[in-house]
This record gives sequence, structure tokens and C-alpha cells, in this order.
Amino acid sequence: MTNQTEQQSGENVTLPSPQTLFRIVGLRKDFDKTLQSVYRATSAQPTSQEGAAFQRIVEATSATDVVRLASLSRGVAQLVWVQRMTEFGDAAVPAIVRRLKSSQSIFDEDERHIVVERLIGALKRLGTPGGQALLDCFNNLDDYCQSLAAVTLGVLNVEAARDAIWRFFQRVRKYPQPDYLVGALWGLLDLQHPQADEVMAELMNSGRFFAEQYPLAALGGGTACVQPLIRRLSGAIVGAERYKDERDDILLALAAIGHRLGLEAYRAVLNEYVKPEQTVNSIVDVAVQNTPERIAGYFKMYFAPIDLPEEAVAGGS
Repeated sequence: MTNQTEQQSGENVTLPSPQTLFRIVGLRKDFDKTLQSVYRATSAQPTSQEGAAFQRIVEATSATDVVRLASLSRGVAQLVWVQRMTEFGDAAVPAIVRRLKSSQSIFDEDERHIVVERLIGALKRLGTPGGQALLDCFNNLDDYCQSLAAVTLGVLNVEAARDAIWRFFQRVRKYPQPDYLVGALWGLLDLQHPQADEVMAELMNSGRFFAEQYPLAALGGGTACVQPLIRRLSGAIVGAERYKDERDDILLALAAIGHRLGLEAYRAVLNEYVKPEQTVNSIVDVAVQNTPERIAGYFKMYFAPIDLPEEAVAGGS
């Protein structure tokens, strides 16, 4: 659900956004197994309401009926809802599309977001057909739901979604709360949008702070991100309060960029912003000492691969 904690300037933001958590957990290929593990670990007994919802979902006879019951898919009822949607497969797409396109008619925001989260997750598990269906619904969704859709379209490599996600990013980039723009950034990075590096640099230069800023820079940052990262590294080194706990994150984000550019090209970019040469050498040495695999391990929550259905691996357009 939407994170209601607003970002304050100068405040360390350490919690990942709901959009990132949705990407890491809700879009997993084995999401149903993850749900089962979580439910077993809690040893919780279903409430009478969950039990009744479970039974209704089990007894539903069509994909349309199961889609209509998405708002009831909580607790143990979510397990069976995911399983029933999996049973219907591609046949559920028309019903999902109809519900997503009418989702803003759901007056209660919490209910609307539960429904859309469930339906977007169902489309992701369908691979390429689900990605195209989601893109068709994109403009009918509210901001929170569009942010989840942006994440999902990126994961599914729906290249035709680049422009829609870019327009969404431009609209939400100055919202005080950063969650929506984080969702857009995930989509832009996954789809290798040509301006992703520049906009991440602009966000850092403008003083935006969010938990994903350094992992995202490590994942997809380029030459444009080097200058704002160096500026922040300087702050960390001199003990600036804002950056005091971020030195390692910044250095490893820079190291990831160095590996992506190639160390000689990386050194040339550093020389534009860093003096003396000894300091440049020290920063390059961090990249030499930390392999891409080690960097991925450091940012492992954000670098965790998303398992895709086979038909989605080649991308969709």
C-alpha cells in the first residue's frame, strides 16, 4: 500500500518504497510459494472472514468471478486467489483488463490498491501477454497503481512502455513523497531508457533522498551520475551529517558505474571532478577491489533477479 511517511529534506530515508518491495516480493515467479512459506511461518489461524472469502474464491466458476473477488484476497484467501488465477492463465486477461480500466471507480483507496496490486501481479505471472495488457490499462490507473505498473512493465521488458513511463515520471518527479518516482525509475532503468542516467543525476543534484538512490545508481547509473556521487562522497569524507552513514554506499555505487564504463573511461570521468590524482587512484582502487558480483552482494536486496516466465525473457513491444 501507499507509504504515508513523507520525505523531509536532510532526513536519512532508509526504508525501501512500497514500489521496490512490490518488485522484490510481489513480482516473484514463485510468489504463491512465498506466500505459503510466510503463512506457515506465522502459524496464524484464518479468521472467520478469511475463511468465508477462501470458500467463495474456491467456489468461483469463472475468471471474471475470481477477478471480482480480488478485494477479498487477504491472509489465507490470498493464497487460493493466486492459485485460482494461475489456473485460468491467459483466459483471465480480458476480465483483468476490464477491472483495471474501471479501477478508479473503487471509492475506497485501500481496497482499490489491494485489487490493483493483485491484478498486476497476476498479469506479471503471464509474461508477455500480461505486459501488453497492463500497458493497455496504464492510463486508466491512479498514481500509486501506475507506479506499480511502471515497475512491472520494466520487469517484463515491455519496450513499448518507455514513453508512458517517461511521461509518468515527468509528472510525479517533483511530488514531495518519492515513492511514485522510484516506481518510475525502476521501469526506466529496466527498459534502459536513454535518459535514465541523466534524471538520476538530476535527482541527486536537486537534493532528493530515498533508500533506493545508491542501489539504482549502481544498477543503471552512468557518466552523469558520477559528479553528484562525488559531491556526496566529499560530504561523507568531511563528516557532513547528512552523508555520514553513506560513504560505503556511495563508493560502491561509483564502483559499479566504473565497471560498467570500463576503468579507463571511469578514470577519465573522475579526472573532471576529482583532484589530486592520488584521490582519483583511491576511488578507482575501490572498483578494482570490488567485483561486480561483490557489489551485487552488497546491494543484494535490490540486485536480486526477478524470475520471468520464459516467454517474457525476449521482451515485448
